[in-house]
Amino acid sequence: ADLRTVQWELFLRDQWKISPDFDVTIGARYEYNQPLHSIRDNVAGFHPLLFEPPQDGEVIVAGSGSPLVVDIGSQQFVFRRGSEFGFEGAQPGSLIFPDRDNWAPQLGFAYSPLGTNQVVLRGSYSMHYSPPSEWTLTNSLTRNFPFFYSEGVQASPSDPTISLSDPFNSDAVPELRLKGIEPHLDDESSHFWRLELQNEFARNWTFEMSYIGRRGTQNTRVIPGNVPLPGSAEVQARRPNPDLGLTCLDNEPGSTCPSLPLGGFSIVTDGGMYGGHSFEVSAQRRLAKGLAFNSGFEWNRILDDSFYMNPSNPRNLSAEKATAFWFPQRGFFLNYIIDLPVG
Repeated sequence: ADLRTVQWELFLRDQWKISPDFDVTIGARYEYNQPLHSIRDNVAGFHPLLFEPPQDGEVIVAGSGSPLVVDIGSQQFVFRRGSEFGFEGAQPGSLIFPDRDNWAPQLGFAYSPLGTNQVVLRGSYSMHYSPPSEWTLTNSLTRNFPFFYSEGVQASPSDPTISLSDPFNSDAVPELRLKGIEPHLDDESSHFWRLELQNEFARNWTFEMSYIGRRGTQNTRVIPGNVPLPGSAEVQARRPNPDLGLTCLDNEPGSTCPSLPLGGFSIVTDGGMYGGHSFEVSAQRRLAKGLAFNSGFEWNRILDDSFYMNPSNPRNLSAEKATAFWFPQRGFFLNYIIDLPVG
């Protein structure tokens, strides 16, 4: 794929001990994650990249200068550069604009209301950024027409015209499949806030009670595009854009440039989110008289709008919001150390 990137991170932090019983920590973090890009401009995408792609859209190639001419079969096709469509400010060798406003504050405090370490109240808030996964970007930036071909064949369930022995030469027409990335794709942002009470209620024994809040925005999602509308007609005829128009080089007068049946898209966007709350209680016994243990229980309520593979209804992504499958609603832990009187 020959993609590359540079990442910069700067962090500043200061701790202020206001009194023997109260201290505050403040910080700020800046991150710049350069979009993955190619030094050969071998990156292409559909423009305008919409869930319902318009029929006058076209495949464009990253970079500026002369259009790219590609031999496909016995025909030469012309692909215009991104600079003709307002991509001058995008990362060179890419069709993604840089995200340069990733400032993240951090704040924390610790307070001992009794003037001893027996009871301590702690609180914190932090924000973090993370770029989309390299696999997601690489898969969508470099594996695209005209540099990379991905075709699929579909047929009506009631009229199966696909021959499994030779699917691409059967009555069903092969469809060209495209991948794209939202040009103004932002890095994912995560917010965490926590309030914790620690109490040493007996010798070698501590009790902790915590509330944790979390929220994630601009989460990366890959949604399908050019999805067929409901109906009884053939699948291809029900797509918002059933054919990809192409421009030929030195097309003879009166002749037409062939088009390609256009199938489904996969579009990388940053419209996802998650959020929720957690409550934890735990008790710890430091090692004494041959015994130590730490035990606790947690309650979690986390919602997100992510989905596995494809959403149930790509035209109603808000319906995907539900309890997060990747975060347990209940949790219990217990670990212990026993010093055996042998050896």
